[in-house]
Amino acid sequence: MPSNIDSVSAIQDITDAIRATTAFLSPPDIQQYVKLGFLIVFLGGVGGIGPVQLLTGIGNVDTDNPVMDEPGSNTASFSDMLTTLDNSELSLIIGVVVVILLCFIGLLAVGSVFEFIFVEVLRQERIKIRAYWRQWWRQGLRLLGFRLVVGALTVIPIAVIALTVVIPLITSGNSPSFGVVIFALGICVTTIILSGLLTGLIKTFVVPVMIIQDETLLTAWQRFWPTVRSEWKEYSIYLIIRFVLQLIIGIATGLILTLSTIIFAIPAILILAAGILLGEATGIIGITLIIGAIFVFAFGILSTAILAAVPIQIFLRYYALFLLGDTNSRFDLITDRRMSVRKS
Repeated sequence: MPSNIDSVSAIQDITDAIRATTAFLSPPDIQQYVKLGFLIVFLGGVGGIGPVQLLTGIGNVDTDNPVMDEPGSNTASFSDMLTTLDNSELSLIIGVVVVILLCFIGLLAVGSVFEFIFVEVLRQERIKIRAYWRQWWRQGLRLLGFRLVVGALTVIPIAVIALTVVIPLITSGNSPSFGVVIFALGICVTTIILSGLLTGLIKTFVVPVMIIQDETLLTAWQRFWPTVRSEWKEYSIYLIIRFVLQLIIGIATGLILTLSTIIFAIPAILILAAGILLGEATGIIGITLIIGAIFVFAFGILSTAILAAVPIQIFLRYYALFLLGDTNSRFDLITDRRMSVRKS
């Protein structure tokens, strides 16, 4: 049964999570940081955005001279592109799509198992990735199945909207009414929010229940849901605070990566310039320096992203684990850490 707790545990647990994170990462250990960074790359990085994703930019948009095509002006080129593809080209396209899909599922599978490994690391306060993998890979595959189902249920309505609204606009130039566009966007946004909320709750709270109760995902959800209903105020406050934290983390991460981009761009540009100058005389040395410049720049930004992601992700997961244990003592995975933090 849920424990009797103060109505602001979701707020008080922030301080406990900060203390627990500081204690977990003390004293600093480079090897430990590297292992945690490896885990977090597959878990979504800073605030749900992986370090690799944080390196991507926004496409260039020409706003000085916008050109509006006449309705149906691209119809011929789009139709011609579809009709001129032969069987070999279609097979190549399908093959590329299948390979990309398989790679995505493979990464998702690794990330699903790592969700259990990450919680186990915080629970045991020992980083044994291979041992924990052997222990939790079956549960990770169950989580993978759930994520694929939720992903399909998210994609299907969006795909239906694309087929009924976007495709006719491209092929025939028939613009949908304003009301239809708003309705379609509302469905898409609602679907994405609900699927993200459900997946977040499963990864953050149900995975620990699966670990401590050694249950399947559905059974763990059935055990966890009564706690949510009885302590709905706490979890509502948690969701609001988590949303605010995501915004703060996103802004802070953006500033950090912008600063690191400037810092690492300076030596990268100098090495690149030397490589270009030497490339005219000795090609091999020039190419080596150019590759080195790209490596310095990419490695610097990626290392900065991971360096920032490790304490942030540990804090966010500790925050959820503290709340979970406060709302139901049977689901407390970090009893020792909780006691040591609150005694200090």
